[in-house]
Amino acid sequence: MTTISPEDKRLVSLDLFRGLTMALMILVNNQGNWNAVFPVFRHAAWNGWLGADTVFPFFLFAVGASIHVSLSALLAAGTPRRALIVKVARRTAVLIALGLFLNLFPSFDFGTFRIPGVLQRIGLCYCFASITYLYAGERARLFITMAIIAGYGVLLLWVTPEGFGQGSLEPCCNLPGFIDRALFPGHTYEHAPVPGFDPEGLVSTVPAIASTMIGACAAQMLRVSAADTTGRWFLPGSGLLLAAAGAALGLIIPINKNLWTPSYILFMGGLALTVLSAAHYICDVKGFRLPAVPFLVLGRNALPAYLLSSLAGKAMISFHVPDQGTPVTVKSFIFTHAFAPWFTPSAASLVYAAAFLLFWWVIMYILYRKRIFISL
Repeated sequence: MTTISPEDKRLVSLDLFRGLTMALMILVNNQGNWNAVFPVFRHAAWNGWLGADTVFPFFLFAVGASIHVSLSALLAAGTPRRALIVKVARRTAVLIALGLFLNLFPSFDFGTFRIPGVLQRIGLCYCFASITYLYAGERARLFITMAIIAGYGVLLLWVTPEGFGQGSLEPCCNLPGFIDRALFPGHTYEHAPVPGFDPEGLVSTVPAIASTMIGACAAQMLRVSAADTTGRWFLPGSGLLLAAAGAALGLIIPINKNLWTPSYILFMGGLALTVLSAAHYICDVKGFRLPAVPFLVLGRNALPAYLLSSLAGKAMISFHVPDQGTPVTVKSFIFTHAFAPWFTPSAASLVYAAAFLLFWWVIMYILYRKRIFISL
């Protein structure tokens, strides 16, 4: 029988939530055939959302929740805020450095490498959300979160590259893309909807901080949900209301991951809150923790799982092996010979990604068994 040790009797639901998000992230990022992918593992082309569009905001939500859990415990133990700021700064620098390394790998071409990235955004969001948590009260944090969302909405709708006027939400002409092209010429995401735009650009990282702050607020709300029967409806009810608010706002400013629009923040924050509340009720309130264990393996080691799987994925499309006299990528060779002949194209793509996930799950399980936990 698999058990969780006494020292891990914390928010198992948060580790479960993070592990589920990590599993989906690896599946989304490592499909075997990008021309045949089930919609749930795709991103929306621009406006709207598909299954893959839930991954990043869910992860930032988990980062925010972890901020509350860790910093509240350290503050309660009497750790000085100055020491915590040093810790936050050090972790931020590590995350940004790892993100830049990941973008440089394997060519290390400093002339064209992408400067923004997933880990860079996580690092910046973690930094600003942590500082806000340490120096602002509960009401102030809520006000700051709302101000970020509202201010960014104004920026998108009424600020143009030329000044105030009618803003644009189109791929070619939006303000975040304009600023990113100016800041990072030749160093943005090569698969972006338009050249020069970056979905993890600097401007759209500002509203992503709000997604992180929502996670911190959610973790603080968990104690209310466990208080009594009525209180247990507070968390999922709040999530559903937040998602409904995002959907309604989407009629004015579309749900859009690339721009990280206010409607996207609210909608995804509401979905994340609803999922976390379900996990909390099952694991922390009712104590059914056994189903969570497979995902704890990924949730407790989210950083190495993401970093190592990403490095492996890039290596497999960068290095070549001979196949009947023709050089092909390692990934293409494996997919063509081990998966494509046995399934339909979309199924083969998913099974390849699942096998890739299973491989890294085994690696993370070894760390888990050795009590080595490196999360975000």
